[in-house]
Amino acid sequence: MIFYYSQNKIQADIFVDCLRAYLKLDVQHFSYQDKLYDFKPSLILLDGAKVHSKTLKKVTAHYQHSPKILISDTAFKNIDVDARVSEDASIYNVSKICRSFLEDKSSAQLSKLRMLEEVILKQIYHGKSNREIARHLGFPISKVKYYLRRIYDQLNVENRTQAAMIARDIIL
Repeated sequence: MIFYYSQNKIQADIFVDCLRAYLKLDVQHFSYQDKLYDFKPSLILLDGAKVHSKTLKKVTAHYQHSPKILISDTAFKNIDVDARVSEDASIYNVSKICRSFLEDKSSAQLSKLRMLEEVILKQIYHGKSNREIARHLGFPISKVKYYLRRIYDQLNVENRTQAAMIARDIIL
């Protein structure tokens, strides 16, 4: 999942719709006044137009473990981002940059998982319960729970829903 922060709601809705079409991923728009969530998105896009640097610092600090791309021609100092893009960049170019970050992260996350963990992750994505996964694999439920904890640790997530979101992005 990608979080997109901006001030301009109308322009942001168009931008988000185009990004969804290019990337085939879930992109959520937030205003800088919105609550900061504990969820760890795959990528953060920050629209720097008409935004104070303190606000950008707050968002970047909160999502310190997610890659961040700043869309701005303003030279914000001391803003920790992984890439900067000009405000004049086309949506297609922004989506290409996003994809490069997502593909790097996806391959790194996927390489951490063993084949059995990947199978369990796919089952989670398809909404299977621990009992159903155990029955499918011929394992006791305790073994499925053990692998789920390993998967959560390796993907740096806290729950089944977050793991399913990553599964959608990297496996399927």
